[in-house]
Formats: sequence, structure tokens, C-alpha cells
Amino acid sequence: MNYHILLGSNKEEMLSTIEQAKRMLSEKKHRILSQSSFYKTEPWGEKQQPDFLNQVIIIQTDTTPFLLLEQLQEIEKLLGRTRNEENRWAERTIDIDILYAENTILKTETLTIPHPLIHLRNFTLIPLVEIDPFFIHPLLKRNQQQLLHSSPDKCTVIQHTNLL
Repeated sequence: MNYHILLGSNKEEMLSTIEQAKRMLSEKKHRILSQSSFYKTEPWGEKQQPDFLNQVIIIQTDTTPFLLLEQLQEIEKLLGRTRNEENRWAERTIDIDILYAENTILKTETLTIPHPLIHLRNFTLIPLVEIDPFFIHPLLKRNQQQLLHSSPDKCTVIQHTNLL
């Protein structure tokens, strides 16, 4: 199954943390098929914090969505992520979200696929449009370009192509 994954960081060594997270994903036998440029993005939700560095990747794996979520949370923890239950938008060393799992639609207490905020966040939509513009959101029945065009998000998102 192919998964669209969002990686983001706004604390400490952002680029190296995201690169390390991708290496850890590869070590778990998840093959990276495609990756967007890096994007410096204004915080969404909690504004009083540093800008984020974000990237979207597409991975191929035989792992179930629930096992993948466990592995992503393990990687976050190993890379220094501490969850702030009082402020879920607080700054973080790493944040890894499952955006899509092909055309899977899933809603449980622990996991919702597609990610419920995709269509509201340009820091997610812009890198998605870069690597998979015509992928159709399985619930909204619109491709990523269409979702970006109608997004209400006004946060600044700047492409960084020369970070590596």
C-alpha cells in the first residue's frame, strides 16, 4: 500500500531531524517512492512559535495503517517528540502524520484516514500538489490542486529547494 506522509519540525535541527526520520522509515522497510521539496511554513493553529520545516513523502509498505501509526509515533519519540496534551499545536522536534493510505477511509479513536485537516492546511497541500497533484481525496472527491485552490489557509509557505 502507498501512504502519503507529512513530516514537520520547528525545534532544534529541523532538516537533520526530518532526514533522520526518513532514514528510520527506510530501516523499517518502508520504501520512499517520492518526496516533495522542503517548505518553510508559518505555524498553523498556535501562532506564537517558530516557523516549521515541512515535507511530504509517499512510501510503499505492506504495513497496516495501525502498525504504521505505532511505528511513526515510535520514531517521533526516539527523535525527542514529547506530546503536549494541553496544547496539541505546540512546537515539536518532529511531527509525522499519515495523510492518505491510497483510497482507505478510516475513523477510529486513534486514527483517521484521510487526515481530517488536509483541505485546510496549505503546508500540507502545497507539497502534496508538488508530488501528486491529481490524487483524489477519497471523501471530498477532489484532487490536491482543487483542494489547494479552495483552501481557506492564509499561512505563508515558502519552498526551499537548496537545503540539502
